[in-house]
Amino acid sequence: MITVTLTEKEILATPNAYDLGELVHHRYWAQKEPKPSDLPKADNEPELPFPEYDRCVVCGAESPYTQGYHIDYRIGYIEGAGQGCFQPSECLK
Repeated sequence: MITVTLTEKEILATPNAYDLGELVHHRYWAQKEPKPSDLPKADNEPELPFPEYDRCVVCGAESPYTQGYHIDYRIGYIEGAGQGCFQPSECLK
């Protein structure tokens, strides 16, 4: 079972039910998606002692995804642009 928690501040700051549902949706999938350590590694993928994390192409915030993490399992990735914010509602705040 996955529990999604929102603060009262987040609920009150969300302009409508659609955006609130989207926030819950992102939080749910962030918890449900496989972690990089759970995914199989390619035979030629090097082990990095200190993996570098991608940054948001808009605000520069560090994402929870390493550069080698497959884009199909990311939230906020914009194909052709790069990694967006993990929580778009928090970008540039």
